[in-house]
Amino acid sequence: MLYSKENFFEAITFFYFSGSWHLKSACNSIDFAKIEISLVGINGILLPREINLNDSPIQNHNTFNIHLNFLKEKLNELNYSDITINSQSHPIINLSFKPNGFAQNFRIASRTLSMEKISNFRDMGGYPTIDNRQVIWGKLFRSGHLAELSPNDKSILIEHNVKVVCDFRDRNEFQKLPSQVPVNIKVKPLHVTPASITNLFEKIDKENISSQELDFIMEKINFELVEDHYEKYKSMFDVLIENDGFGSIIHCSAGKDRTGFGSFLILSALGVPEKIIMEDYLLSNQYIDIDHEINRYRMSRFFKLKKNRKNQSFYKLFDDCNRNILNLLLQVKKSYLQKAIDTINDKYNGIENYLFNVIKLNNEKKQYLKDLYLYTKDRV
Repeated sequence: MLYSKENFFEAITFFYFSGSWHLKSACNSIDFAKIEISLVGINGILLPREINLNDSPIQNHNTFNIHLNFLKEKLNELNYSDITINSQSHPIINLSFKPNGFAQNFRIASRTLSMEKISNFRDMGGYPTIDNRQVIWGKLFRSGHLAELSPNDKSILIEHNVKVVCDFRDRNEFQKLPSQVPVNIKVKPLHVTPASITNLFEKIDKENISSQELDFIMEKINFELVEDHYEKYKSMFDVLIENDGFGSIIHCSAGKDRTGFGSFLILSALGVPEKIIMEDYLLSNQYIDIDHEINRYRMSRFFKLKKNRKNQSFYKLFDDCNRNILNLLLQVKKSYLQKAIDTINDKYNGIENYLFNVIKLNNEKKQYLKDLYLYTKDRV
């Protein structure tokens, strides 16, 4: 059997389909019949004791299905009948195994929460670290802007004990589309405005630009995030530490560039391998509602151009807005974040030195961050 958290992370998938939550292993050496499987949390609730699920009627050595009715029965038996169980639930499953007689745990959940009005929202939990630990599920989230939350979205934030939001949008974005979070959640504005972003939008408004030029600008933005905006990311770590393990969200407008760099710093500080951080970064290509974001941008530019018009040319500018470039703009490429990584490696001799010397995340702060956001052997 494979025992490392990273091997489990790479081999096991967990998803909802047709009335059941499905655990599947792509590796024959991981046998669910030899693993103790239990529910440790759901809908943002950390259960006071685990609920054993090994008697699920649908399973074999590399698949394990948890039907909604089975889960309801289990919760009812232990007087948890008031917990809503449906396709939108967010169960956290613990897999316990004992290589060489020593118990180890691997926690798995869905990265997706059922948000209705928040684009690119996802849980940063579950990632394995280089010292064979895991990032805690349900504590660290990343997303696009929070200006259009539905009642269901607000309920999910409350259920997951979110207490603070780090908002990387610039001052204009922040004022034009204020966050609509519940009143008990504190929004911390950390305005990040790379000069290249402003230049990019001016180019999109006035002319068509090539995909090659767009790639160059996006890489330059990531260079600027490293060199020019470290004070804001230093403040981000201060907020996460002060939040003392409650739920936290980091976000910008689309939740991919400024947020992507912030996520890179957080996961690096927690010890997540670089290749896994890159996989998390590229997930934005699956989570962003591109059509919605393009329409939002086009309407925003329309009203700005209309307000500032001197003649009717603003109509043409709006109609001719290059949709193909906007479509590319709302995606991420490995080369974008890689530019930030290469800059850190070349100028600061690696991420550890950058975090210590530039972000001022000393060893004491880093250890406290790990204590807050990583599982320990006794913490499920």
